[in-house]
Amino acid sequence: ESEIEKLAETLLDEDTKMFERMRAVFSLRNDRSKEAVKILCTGFKASSALLRHELAYVLGQMQDSHAVPTLIDVLSNENEHVMVRHEAAEALGHKMLAVYARALDLPADFFDRFFTDPMWTTRNAYYPGSPDAEENQFGISPHRDHGFMTLLPLSNEPGLQIRTPEGEWIAAEQVDDAIIINTGEFMNRWTNGRFIATPHRVVPPRNDRYSIALFFNPNWDSEAIPLETCASAANPPQFEPVNIHDYLDWYIKSNFNKDGGGTRTERA
Repeated sequence: ESEIEKLAETLLDEDTKMFERMRAVFSLRNDRSKEAVKILCTGFKASSALLRHELAYVLGQMQDSHAVPTLIDVLSNENEHVMVRHEAAEALGHKMLAVYARALDLPADFFDRFFTDPMWTTRNAYYPGSPDAEENQFGISPHRDHGFMTLLPLSNEPGLQIRTPEGEWIAAEQVDDAIIINTGEFMNRWTNGRFIATPHRVVPPRNDRYSIALFFNPNWDSEAIPLETCASAANPPQFEPVNIHDYLDWYIKSNFNKDGGGTRTERA
């Protein structure tokens, strides 16, 4: 019996003390082989939410692509403990950084240094079933997210709508176990308008609707200076540099500082 097989037995044995099972988790993380990743993924069958939380945490540290399907399953599971789902969402958020970077013609690890201590917020939302709702009623009114990135597993109950560039509201397609990735206004500034924050809303559902969103933001002092690949003489910077802490501070305060006409001043 190999050492990795012994670790697998320890991890999956419900009668083994939690200390020993946790030690197996971190030993498998340090192994970093594909077999170790596979064993860690099978650990989500464990009855302990604490253990499942740590499994999601170490898979996030490892950033192995073989773990992505499992992390998506965990995040999409509405019966999973909320903190386990959060840890899976954060792991997937880190995985998305390379996707954003390559799409912007940057090195895959470009954003990593801005997410060594990321700021994040998890929001659990409940929308009561309202089969008789009127046209101008909303579960949440039209808005854009204002951070870097939002991860939103699709709810089983429809209701989320997205506004197209032509101004038409369309329903988000219901795809099993899918996760919507929203770009926020802070990323819009960082990309000099190249990655647009999509307006969206939730109309009252016919049946009760639940959702969980992770707002994934960089280190508090990360500054959005229009990227070199997104600005040029023909397309000069549109926004003044601002760090994420000051930008979100402005955004939150602006929600309580509307004039008599209900208009909020946009930050330059």
